[in-house]
Amino acid sequence: MFFWQDEKDNTLGAWFTYDKSGAPKWYVFEPRWHTLDSSAPVDLYEANRAPSNVLPAVGKTDLKVVGKARIALEGDSVIDVPAVIQSNSKPRTQKFLFIYQFSNEAEKVIDMQRYPGIVQR
Repeated sequence: MFFWQDEKDNTLGAWFTYDKSGAPKWYVFEPRWHTLDSSAPVDLYEANRAPSNVLPAVGKTDLKVVGKARIALEGDSVIDVPAVIQSNSKPRTQKFLFIYQFSNEAEKVIDMQRYPGIVQR
């Protein structure tokens, strides 16, 4: 799972997984902040594109709405991270919840952690 957020709080979520048969699945959504610590539920899309033998891939990506998704921040906490990104003190991370619901299924929650940005030197 990958979340991208820029300095203007534009956010994109991408979830790469597999279905029960082992086929790859790709889901995307664009959270919109509803409060300071929670996004509003938005459409969760399943994305598909025919395989291509060239880069960038040729062809249109098809999107199909398969449910709803949102994120909810859980406050700050300090955790250990690999030495490669440690400075003089441990970086602060933020725990959050990824909350999703496929059509006609119960809502599910995944606990996650948001790491601080890494500055290249």
